[in-house]
Amino acid sequence: MNKEPCVPEYLAATAFGQVLICKKCERVHLQLQNLSLHFSVESFIGITNTLNEATGKIMAHSKKTMRKPLAIVK
Repeated sequence: MNKEPCVPEYLAATAFGQVLICKKCERVHLQLQNLSLHFSVESFIGITNTLNEATGKIMAHSKKTMRKPLAIVK
């Protein structure tokens, strides 16, 4: 087990959260308000793909059934 502290580097940051990566521990750190999740790179990519698929379906559904498409609130 690596006992060195993480040295995370920012990959992305928005009003919704931050994504960082630590090359020492090979983990992706997802920070959403008071929640911090840590993933292997492979798991993070898998979760991201799942969320992207769900987002596409939500957006397609909202265009068909709603007068106004869903808006992202910042």
